[in-house]
Amino acid sequence: MAGQKYSPHGTGVSVDSVDIEGITNISVGGGDVGEAETTDSDSNRVREYVAGLADSGEVTIEMRHVPGAIGQANLRTLKASGAIVEAVITLPPAATDDSEIATLTFDCYVRSFDWELPTAEDAAGSATVVLRVTGAITEAVA
Repeated sequence: MAGQKYSPHGTGVSVDSVDIEGITNISVGGGDVGEAETTDSDSNRVREYVAGLADSGEVTIEMRHVPGAIGQANLRTLKASGAIVEAVITLPPAATDDSEIATLTFDCYVRSFDWELPTAEDAAGSATVVLRVTGAITEAVA
């Protein structure tokens, strides 16, 4: 998706084919790469390493808490079940080019779902879900 332009307004997320309501922010973690030490007697007293397994990280979604929202309830159910499901983040087309829509697709499980229900006047309730990515994130532009 290098060079792909889009307006973030209209970005959508579905988890287990259910759309998530009230999204205000999405953070896609970059993950990391493990390492394996390969030091041996030929290493001249200097530790040596090779790249190990890659980890795709986590996706954090912040949203307005919407009482009765089916997508948010589904996230809580998935957290309780521990099921691995497919998630799709859909980035809307650029304002000047409505022919290309970009997607990020990955398998995940719901690692956490936290609510904040403020009691102050004019404060909105919010929720944050963390999706633990298992496997690779696939990027596509259609």
